[in-house]
Amino acid sequence: MHWEVIAADSLHPWGWEPAAPLWAAEARQDTVLAAAWTLNRRLQQKLERHDIGETDLCMQTFDLREAQPGKPQLRFPATD
Repeated sequence: MHWEVIAADSLHPWGWEPAAPLWAAEARQDTVLAAAWTLNRRLQQKLERHDIGETDLCMQTFDLREAQPGKPQLRFPATD
């Protein structure tokens, strides 16, 4: 299996800052959970969507279909 190495300073601070102490303590599962929980909370805040769970939030936020009233979406900049 081939593993790709990613430097911590290349990660977004929203994910890395809450996870860094857990990573240093070698609590790998807790590291991932802390990063995911924080990113979910930030996404809820940004979109003002506290009415749905994590999976639905991500599915609706990044859905390529037209946005529905009261359900804002995010788009990544166009890339080749």
